Amino acid sequence: MRLSGNSDKTALIDGDNNVSVSYGQLFDLVEARVKRLGLETTFGSDGGARCGELVFLSFLPTVEAIVDYLAVRAVGAPTMLLDPRTSTETINRLSERYQPTLILRSPVPPLGYSPVNNSFDMFRPTVSVPPVQLDSDVALLMPTSASTGNPKMVQLSEENLNHNARAIVDALGISPEERGLACLPLFYSFGLSVLNSHLEAGATTVLTGLSPVQAGFWGLMGRHAVTSVPAVPYSFQMFKRVGMLDMKLPHLRYVCQAGGPVSEETVGEFHRFLEATGKQLLLMYGQTEATARMSVLSSEEVADHGRSVGYALSDGSFRIDSPDDDGVGQIMYSGPNVMLGYAGGRGDVGVRTVEGELATGDLGHANDDGRLTVTGRMSRVAKVFGHRVDLDDVERILGLDTDSAAVAGGERIHVFVADPDLTPTAWQERSSLVARRHRAASDDSATARARKVVAELERRLEVPPRTVVVTPLSSLPTTATGKVDYQSLYEVVG
Repeated sequence: MRLSGNSDKTALIDGDNNVSVSYGQLFDLVEARVKRLGLETTFGSDGGARCGELVFLSFLPTVEAIVDYLAVRAVGAPTMLLDPRTSTETINRLSERYQPTLILRSPVPPLGYSPVNNSFDMFRPTVSVPPVQLDSDVALLMPTSASTGNPKMVQLSEENLNHNARAIVDALGISPEERGLACLPLFYSFGLSVLNSHLEAGATTVLTGLSPVQAGFWGLMGRHAVTSVPAVPYSFQMFKRVGMLDMKLPHLRYVCQAGGPVSEETVGEFHRFLEATGKQLLLMYGQTEATARMSVLSSEEVADHGRSVGYALSDGSFRIDSPDDDGVGQIMYSGPNVMLGYAGGRGDVGVRTVEGELATGDLGHANDDGRLTVTGRMSRVAKVFGHRVDLDDVERILGLDTDSAAVAGGERIHVFVADPDLTPTAWQERSSLVARRHRAASDDSATARARKVVAELERRLEVPPRTVVVTPLSSLPTTATGKVDYQSLYEVVG
């Protein structure tokens, strides 16, 4: 990607370490890093750089990691962005599947890799790995459900990334004077799009690893005159907990929400607060498979249409596939930000399998003007704390020796585990299920088993503490056909 800012203008501020870098300095740092990485580059017929060396990057919110990110994009090396907290077990599994030729910023080198020139920010394989044969200009590989350790990755091209960044700049009116807060993970498509769009606009990105409930977060916002904040559904819970609705926030221009649905009540509450002080709440809809963001609802429309996610970004369009009598069907999206396809291993990298239209897996409807409302998911993929978690993967993790069922609710993963030692209770009414739940939780042996399940899931899913809630039951509820009655479980978690 090109760095659009004036050379003297501040490009990045590491708010946690009080380090700032101008666009001119950033360009020089990237150029020097490209030389040090030593990646071999060719140029395609379109003039774009291509490199057959597959890279892993543990993406911390630091200037150094962003320099690495821009360097690998500059040479056209397909790069997998990873959570820096990814376990050694998962890194080893991904390395075996994808065989990267360069690993950057990994806290622990995987098996078969050693540091380059005694530098512990670069690792190369101890055995030679051939380059990837690229059929397309894949730039990034981003996880679809990395928190379950699933190696399936979304492949995004330079065109995907550049177009979506420009579309976001246009939709949000990002000017060079903007100071956007990058407080969401950069290995997450929404968080990365904040960085990409602000670099595209020649604006300033303020980096932090702090969360809104940590003491330094709001002081950092004031100190660096932050003008915009991205938010996922759980962010609003944290905003309320720390009293954001009573804050002045004189520099803030807007809050931009994406990453999953937020209740109309919460949308209305924050919209009224922001509007009263001349600020905006913008609602957006996106998926990693569409690079990041697909639509926006302006602040002016939020009051009347708080359940909507707005209109497609520039050069994008929605259609509803096979709508029912209420106009609800699968949301299909077309645009230049639609991914190349998925990769499940090294042999898939650079192979295009998706052309033009994306089946989102979401259900929704649109009015005659194209304003979209998302009503639910077709599959069992949940968004928890902004991360996508495949509930079927959760059950598979436990399924080797546990009869279990997983549902999502209230930013938590709820796992119901069959424990035949418990006294059976009828499933006919919700009240009896709730009573049964409490009895199960108070049983000492069941509680001990539940703790073991929680520990195993949090280790494998790599999610924040207290994300997983386990309830032991004497047996799982079933439908008349003998399948797990998920509806009963969803009624319990609310």
